[in-house]
Amino acid sequence: MHPPDPGIDLAVTHPPTSFAAPIGIQVAEPELRRRLAKTAYRLAHDSLLLERLNQRVYELLITDRRQRRERSGQSEHWL
Repeated sequence: MHPPDPGIDLAVTHPPTSFAAPIGIQVAEPELRRRLAKTAYRLAHDSLLLERLNQRVYELLITDRRQRRERSGQSEHWL
């Protein structure tokens, strides 16, 4: 696994349910729009970086699912 790319922020800043409109409508700040466009371009042209992002999203989904099951008291036989 490669170290995180300092030019790309993979941290989650908004819950997934907060996104409903196209990103161009959601983001009014020019600097954030520029960073998002740069990140999208890099992901489209770097398959390794895209794979790392996919892995991180998968890890977040698994963690979220586990936490939801723990809160609801269900067993973890799905793993």
